[in-house]
Amino acid sequence: MSEGLIPYPIHLEKLVQILRYWVKDPFCIYYDSFFTSIGI
Repeated sequence: MSEGLIPYPIHLEKLVQILRYWVKDPFCIYYDSFFTSIGI
């Protein structure tokens, strides 16, 4: 039972970290292209 419980929080933490990194990158690219397109 403990074998199934130990990797879960670690996996969840990694997933959240990857998700935050993945969301941050495209957002910055979108934000950048938005301001470039309106000419600021």
